Amino acid sequence: MNQSFFQNDSFDQSLNLSIMQKLMKAYRLWQNYLVNFPRTSRYTLGLRTDSVFIETVELIFAAAHERERE
Repeated sequence: MNQSFFQNDSFDQSLNLSIMQKLMKAYRLWQNYLVNFPRTSRYTLGLRTDSVFIETVELIFAAAHERERE
């Protein structure tokens, strides 16, 4: 990836925060939908979708940490 993008002064630090806020809001909404899933789908599609949310949060944290190390 182009390093100059991350070193650009116009890169807004609050962008990361708003992405995390939106993702966490979506995850909370997803948790409300998950309890209404049919039992057969809850433990297949439901858990897979839940895993994707968690993995996305982990990747965002890892990317933010990696950016701080540079």
